[in-house]
This record gives sequence, C-alpha cells and structure tokens, in this order.
Amino acid sequence: MSVQRWFEATTSNFAEFDAGGGDPGREFTLAATVDLEPRPSPGTAPQTRHAVVGTFVDSSGAHVQFHSTDDLDLEVRDEGRQVVFALTATGSGVDIDPAPLTVRGVITCAAVTES
Repeated sequence: MSVQRWFEATTSNFAEFDAGGGDPGREFTLAATVDLEPRPSPGTAPQTRHAVVGTFVDSSGAHVQFHSTDDLDLEVRDEGRQVVFALTATGSGVDIDPAPLTVRGVITCAAVTES
C-alpha cells in the first residue's frame, strides 16, 4: 500500500451526458493523484505513481475524457497546496474520434484535508 493525497479542482457541475453548459471549452473537472510514499516490489526500486484524469466540454459541446499515468510530469508545491502538471494523453468520448491531447495546468487547493 502507498500513501496517497488527492488534489481535486472542479469548475463546473455538469452531468456526464448533458449538452454542455453555457461556456463550452472552459468547463472541466480535473483530479490529480499524487503518490507520496512509493513502496518497491521485492527486488525493485520504488516507482512513483501519479495520475491525472479529466473531463471537459470542447468548443462543440462534446464531452472529452482523458486519463494519464505515462508521459506525465507532476510536482507538488507549497506544502501540498499546489500541483503543477503537464501531460500527453488520448482524449475520447461519445461521438468523437480519439485524439491526442497535451494538457498543462496548476491545481491550487484552498484547503488540504488529510484522511
């Protein structure tokens, strides 16, 4: 088992299959998982495992989902209150062809809750 801290930022509350909101292209949900204490398997060095997942509404109103654990640069700053990331992933969704995505961002947390 590893210790994980979850960082999550949400800019809108939209249902997975709605027609999009009033601001297509700017509505998204995004979550980053940061593995703070990687543990090695027997005979191996510890491997840090981070992940970023997201859903956004594109300019046409379509929902696009992505998940990245590879090609992911992630850094935790300000005592765990900020996650800076850059990733490449494949976006997919209903009625859209899979397409490569490059995503860069910063999640800033107003509060950190330990559990």
